[in-house]
Order: sequence, then C-alpha cells, then structure tokens
Amino acid sequence: MRSVKFFKVPDILLLFLLVMAPLYALITRTPLAPQEPVAVVEIAGVPRYSIPLDKEQEIRLREWNPPVVLKTQPGKIRILENDCNKQICVRTGYIDKTDELIVCVPKKILIYIQQGKNEQQNSDIKAITG
Repeated sequence: MRSVKFFKVPDILLLFLLVMAPLYALITRTPLAPQEPVAVVEIAGVPRYSIPLDKEQEIRLREWNPPVVLKTQPGKIRILENDCNKQICVRTGYIDKTDELIVCVPKKILIYIQQGKNEQQNSDIKAITG
C-alpha cells in the first residue's frame, strides 16, 4: 500500500516563503524617526516658507514694508510684529499644535504647523470661513 504525502517539496518551499517574507520585512524595516515640527507660512494661498521649529529665532517676511516679524521657539511660532489694523494675528500668540492656525486676513498670511517635512496632508483645506 502506498502512503499519501500531504506536502511535496515545492509546497514546503512555498509555505516557507509565505511565512518568512513578512518576518524578514518586519525585522529589516527601518524605524521611522519622529520628525521635527515645521511651520508652514502661506501667502495668498501659496506655501512660501517652511520654518523648522527647533530653535529660538526671529524671521522677517520682507514681502511688506514694514516687514512682518515671526518669532519661533522650540516647537512653536507666533507673529511678533505686524502693522495690520486690528492686530488679531499678533494677539493670537504662539501656536504649537498641528490643528492651530495663525491668520492675517489683510495680508493673506496663513501659518500652520506640520509634524515634519514629509508629512502628507489629508486635505488641501486649511480653514473654512463663512
């Protein structure tokens, strides 16, 4: 009487590959390093500046005269000086979370924070007014 083999050599090799391929991918995968936060400054809907938030600094936006002055500290940003009428953007103070915005309507400035340069946005919508 002949014995029945459930697995043949090609079956065993295929099973080995199916088990080992995901394990190899998990072991050799490089961990993603956390990205430093970056402030994005849009002017009239166009991203113009990408400012790393890793140190304290002052940045002058020279598109206007007098220039708009931004101040950064580790992980946060604010508009320090602006000559617009109501100064709402200046009074907003620091933002440090990705869901916060600084908006200057007269000069069409929008500032928001991304977690890193490679962060992909879920949507192109930054704010809704109405």
